[in-house]
Amino acid sequence: MKKIITISLLILAIVSSLLAGTMAYYTTNLDIATGSVTAKEFIFLSEEVQSFQVNEKIAPSETVSWSFKVMNHNLTAVTETEQYYKLTFDVTAADNQSAIEPLVVTVRDKAGNTLSSITGTDVFHLFDSFTPNGGNQTREYFVEMHWPADGTNDSAFAGSNFGTAIKVSAVAS
Repeated sequence: MKKIITISLLILAIVSSLLAGTMAYYTTNLDIATGSVTAKEFIFLSEEVQSFQVNEKIAPSETVSWSFKVMNHNLTAVTETEQYYKLTFDVTAADNQSAIEPLVVTVRDKAGNTLSSITGTDVFHLFDSFTPNGGNQTREYFVEMHWPADGTNDSAFAGSNFGTAIKVSAVAS
């Protein structure tokens, strides 16, 4: 009899504990947070219309100037990251011609500051950047090709056998 009472009390304690929650097992799911990411805009363009000319004639004491622009925006969006870029200027002899060796190629910014200058042929680079959250940003560069006239040997590079070409390319990251 004692055994039955003890077992009954034990069963009663277990059942009441389960009902009271002291021995209950609970599970729940929580949605802590949700989110997503979208890639920032990264735009690097040059102007659509270039002022560079092909086969433009030059003589001693003359200067030929061209300009171009690079920008961090288009008609609908602006770059949202810091953007570094490198401009490469490749000054070579024109196709099937010899270079005009005394020709001085100078690159200037919009304020007229000289950024780089070479004589003859060479490859050189300019580095710059666009800051983030700076809105629409445009950089304008001016390329000048000047043939200095020193009065000696000016005719040595005359004629259609001589020509110098410049190619400007850019990469951004």
